[in-house]
Amino acid sequence: PPAESPPATPPETLPRLEIANLVSALTSINDVTNNKLTSSKAGESILIAFKYRALVHPTGKYKVREQVTLTNKSTSAEVATKSKTSESTGKPGNVQIIVHAIRFPTTSLSPGTYNAKILLRDEIDMKVSNALNVEFTLT
Repeated sequence: PPAESPPATPPETLPRLEIANLVSALTSINDVTNNKLTSSKAGESILIAFKYRALVHPTGKYKVREQVTLTNKSTSAEVATKSKTSESTGKPGNVQIIVHAIRFPTTSLSPGTYNAKILLRDEIDMKVSNALNVEFTLT
Protein backbone atom coordinates (compact mmCIF):
# COMPACT_ATOMS: atom_id res chain seq x y z
CA PRO A 1 0.00 0.00 0.00
CA PRO A 2 1.17 3.57 -0.59
CA ALA A 3 2.81 5.27 2.37
CA GLU A 4 0.48 7.57 4.21
CA SER A 5 1.49 11.18 4.29
CA PRO A 6 2.06 12.52 7.81
CA PRO A 7 -0.87 14.45 9.22
CA ALA A 8 -0.71 18.15 8.52
CA THR A 9 0.19 20.29 11.50
CA PRO A 10 -3.05 21.90 12.62
CA PRO A 11 -2.92 25.68 12.43
CA GLU A 12 -2.28 27.37 15.73
CA THR A 13 -5.51 28.33 17.44
CA LEU A 14 -5.47 32.03 18.25
CA PRO A 15 -5.79 33.83 20.55
CA ARG A 16 -3.42 31.66 22.62
CA LEU A 17 -2.40 32.39 26.19
CA GLU A 18 1.25 31.60 26.84
CA ILE A 19 1.89 32.60 30.45
CA ALA A 20 0.12 34.32 33.31
CA ASN A 21 1.20 35.33 36.82
CA LEU A 22 0.42 37.51 39.78
CA VAL A 23 3.04 40.26 39.42
CA SER A 24 4.38 43.18 41.43
CA ALA A 25 4.47 45.48 38.38
CA LEU A 26 4.21 45.31 34.60
CA THR A 27 6.39 47.73 32.67
CA SER A 28 8.02 45.43 30.10
CA ILE A 29 7.24 42.19 28.29
CA ASN A 30 9.55 40.20 30.59
CA ASP A 31 7.84 41.38 33.79
CA VAL A 32 5.20 38.64 33.40
CA THR A 33 7.88 36.21 34.59
CA ASN A 34 10.50 38.47 36.20
CA ASN A 35 8.07 40.13 38.62
CA LYS A 36 6.13 36.98 39.56
CA LEU A 37 4.61 36.84 43.05
CA THR A 38 2.92 33.94 44.83
CA SER A 39 1.21 36.03 47.49
CA SER A 40 0.02 39.51 48.33
CA LYS A 41 -1.51 41.27 51.31
CA ALA A 42 -5.30 41.25 51.56
CA GLY A 43 -6.50 44.82 51.14
CA GLU A 44 -3.83 45.76 48.57
CA SER A 45 -4.64 45.69 44.89
CA ILE A 46 -3.27 42.80 42.86
CA LEU A 47 -2.10 42.69 39.27
CA ILE A 48 -2.72 39.60 37.13
CA ALA A 49 -0.46 39.78 34.06
CA PHE A 50 -0.65 37.61 30.97
CA LYS A 51 1.11 37.20 27.63
CA TYR A 52 -0.70 35.97 24.56
CA ARG A 53 -0.66 35.71 20.79
CA ALA A 54 -3.45 37.16 18.68
CA LEU A 55 -4.14 36.98 14.96
CA VAL A 56 -4.27 40.13 12.85
CA HIS A 57 -7.30 39.50 10.62
CA PRO A 58 -7.50 40.22 6.85
CA THR A 59 -8.99 43.62 7.73
CA GLY A 60 -5.65 44.52 9.35
CA LYS A 61 -7.17 44.56 12.84
CA TYR A 62 -7.20 42.47 15.95
CA LYS A 63 -9.70 42.79 18.78
CA VAL A 64 -9.45 40.53 21.82
CA ARG A 65 -11.58 40.49 24.96
CA GLU A 66 -9.40 39.71 27.97
CA GLN A 67 -11.21 38.30 31.01
CA VAL A 68 -9.93 37.40 34.47
CA THR A 69 -12.12 35.69 37.07
CA LEU A 70 -11.03 35.35 40.70
CA THR A 71 -12.26 32.38 42.71
CA ASN A 72 -11.81 31.68 46.41
CA LYS A 73 -10.29 28.17 46.49
CA SER A 74 -11.76 27.22 49.88
CA THR A 75 -15.37 28.13 49.00
CA SER A 76 -15.18 27.79 45.17
CA ALA A 77 -17.06 31.10 45.05
CA GLU A 78 -16.33 33.53 42.22
CA VAL A 79 -15.40 36.76 43.98
CA ALA A 80 -14.62 39.06 41.05
CA THR A 81 -14.56 39.18 37.25
CA LYS A 82 -13.06 41.91 35.12
CA SER A 83 -12.59 42.19 31.40
CA LYS A 84 -11.27 44.66 28.90
CA THR A 85 -10.93 44.73 25.15
CA SER A 86 -7.60 45.12 23.41
CA GLU A 87 -7.63 46.23 19.80
CA SER A 88 -5.15 47.57 17.33
CA THR A 89 -3.95 47.22 13.77
CA GLY A 90 -1.20 45.24 12.12
CA LYS A 91 -0.22 43.40 8.98
CA PRO A 92 -3.00 40.97 7.96
CA GLY A 93 -2.07 37.39 8.82
CA ASN A 94 0.58 38.41 11.33
CA VAL A 95 0.54 37.20 14.92
CA GLN A 96 0.79 39.94 17.55
CA ILE A 97 2.38 39.15 20.91
CA ILE A 98 0.54 41.10 23.59
CA VAL A 99 1.32 41.54 27.28
CA HIS A 100 -1.39 43.06 29.46
CA ALA A 101 -2.55 42.99 33.05
CA ILE A 102 -5.80 43.46 34.93
CA ARG A 103 -5.79 44.99 38.42
CA PHE A 104 -8.16 43.91 41.17
CA PRO A 105 -8.84 45.54 44.54
CA THR A 106 -8.76 43.02 47.39
CA THR A 107 -10.28 45.15 50.16
CA SER A 108 -13.36 42.89 50.28
CA LEU A 109 -11.40 39.62 50.13
CA SER A 110 -10.41 37.52 53.13
CA PRO A 111 -6.94 36.04 53.55
CA GLY A 112 -6.70 32.65 51.84
CA THR A 113 -5.88 30.93 48.57
CA TYR A 114 -7.36 32.20 45.34
CA ASN A 115 -7.36 31.24 41.69
CA ALA A 116 -7.30 33.70 38.80
CA LYS A 117 -8.60 32.21 35.54
CA ILE A 118 -7.63 34.06 32.38
CA LEU A 119 -9.60 33.56 29.17
CA LEU A 120 -9.52 35.42 25.86
CA ARG A 121 -12.01 35.75 23.04
CA ASP A 122 -11.25 37.06 19.56
CA GLU A 123 -14.07 39.54 18.99
CA ILE A 124 -13.71 39.26 15.20
CA ASP A 125 -13.95 35.49 14.63
CA MET A 126 -15.28 34.62 18.14
CA LYS A 127 -12.59 31.99 18.79
CA VAL A 128 -11.91 31.39 22.47
CA SER A 129 -8.41 30.80 23.83
CA ASN A 130 -7.08 28.15 26.12
CA ALA A 131 -7.56 29.09 29.78
CA LEU A 132 -4.69 29.72 32.17
CA ASN A 133 -4.98 29.56 35.95
CA VAL A 134 -2.83 31.39 38.49
CA GLU A 135 -3.01 30.32 42.12
CA PHE A 136 -1.97 32.82 44.78
CA THR A 137 -2.39 33.54 48.47
CA LEU A 138 -3.69 36.64 50.19
CA THR A 139 -2.18 37.03 53.66
